[in-house]
Amino acid sequence: MEVQYSSILPYLVHQKIEGDKIYCQFKVEHQVFEAQASLKNTKLGAELVSQMVQKAGVGNVRILLQSFLKKNTDLPRREEPSEDLVSYTQEDQESAIKTAFESIQDELIYDKKLSRWRLIKHLSEFETRIKQQPVKESYDRNLMCRMLVEMAKADGRIDENERLFFENFIDNKEGKLAQLIRAVNLTEADCYPLKVQNKAIIYLIVCAVALTDNKLNDKEKEKLDRFAKILNLDTSTKTKLLEIAQDYSLQLFIISKDNQLPPLALETFAKNIDMKRSNIEKTLERLQ
Repeated sequence: MEVQYSSILPYLVHQKIEGDKIYCQFKVEHQVFEAQASLKNTKLGAELVSQMVQKAGVGNVRILLQSFLKKNTDLPRREEPSEDLVSYTQEDQESAIKTAFESIQDELIYDKKLSRWRLIKHLSEFETRIKQQPVKESYDRNLMCRMLVEMAKADGRIDENERLFFENFIDNKEGKLAQLIRAVNLTEADCYPLKVQNKAIIYLIVCAVALTDNKLNDKEKEKLDRFAKILNLDTSTKTKLLEIAQDYSLQLFIISKDNQLPPLALETFAKNIDMKRSNIEKTLERLQ
């Protein structure tokens, strides 16, 4: 859902501006979350989010996934303190606070009946695995980005929403998007140097990103099969990782629809991403 500043005020317990950053603490139920956002780029960020939401109904799912991956796969960066003495308007501050809250939104679900945010009681296996095994090695991260872009090209083109996603997700250290788009397809030899434990995590992330447009077509399935082969993942592992990604995708889809979905919408979503009916029930039970 689109976050309104007035709706998150009850959860904001502390805020502090340092340079061009605003640092916030939000308390939801018993848990305190710390988050930050740039005051300089809030308008640009808001415009990018608006573009992704307006140009495709799947935008919210892609934004939620991007937020989670940025938070849990980005390497720490040394940030130079700002020497500019800038006075930020109330509008700038409110926009940055919204951005900070949106960065923790993947761990919350909006209860429309009670008109409040609450914690997701049980993290998905996708979230648990990504948090426990972040991909830190430079070579592995670069290959992951190449694989993500190659996946996006499976249907012959990268659309505007995918381009916006990659421009916000891929760091220049992993290669500029234009270079990644021009790169040749990955081979088994490219994947050989990967750390063994990173292979499953990379495949899991690629599966999740492939599902952000709420469908999985034949070309994408073929591409996922090829990736599993060059990563040397057996059939049972490949199937399990895709199911984990489907579970998390359904979670994001439900969150993006304010937790209010008729059964038919759930069945349609599951069919589009090739998700088993029995697995839908498991996801719904976890989110209760």
